[in-house]
Amino acid sequence: MMDYNEVTAWSTVVLAVITGYYAYISRLTFRELNKDRQIAAIEKKLEKVYSPFEEAITTLKNDVSEDDPHGIPTPESVERQYYIFDKKITEVKKNYGHLIDPDIIKNHFNIWEISKRAFIIVNVPKSRKEYDQHIDNFLKDVRAKKHKYQIELANLQERKFEIEDF
Repeated sequence: MMDYNEVTAWSTVVLAVITGYYAYISRLTFRELNKDRQIAAIEKKLEKVYSPFEEAITTLKNDVSEDDPHGIPTPESVERQYYIFDKKITEVKKNYGHLIDPDIIKNHFNIWEISKRAFIIVNVPKSRKEYDQHIDNFLKDVRAKKHKYQIELANLQERKFEIEDF
């Protein structure tokens, strides 16, 4: 027959093992949930911010550089394209501004101010050339951020599947 102290000792050991197992499982679950949250945040940034930015810039560059039916773009058509570009950028900033990396806004503050200067940009060649250079730099930064997030997303998804396989 077992002594009361032995029963208490073995019960304590079993309880400690069970608690340790649950702590380990909880830790794995927390890590997986954290990765899921990070994946969702990156996917949202890519879908709602950086892909629309890239699309808006590409559309602007293609539409402005294409010839009008009359042979060359008119100042009005160019101004209209800059206005459409500004509208798309402003919409993303308004709806998903909290997802935009602060350095993108800081480095490209003048991009956000285009609608106020679209007429000047279109009609003053020096201003347009300068602004187009800002847009090119903005596009490079947007593509760099988008690429960085795509790599980060792929790494997180890869690690998530490794944990699930474990």
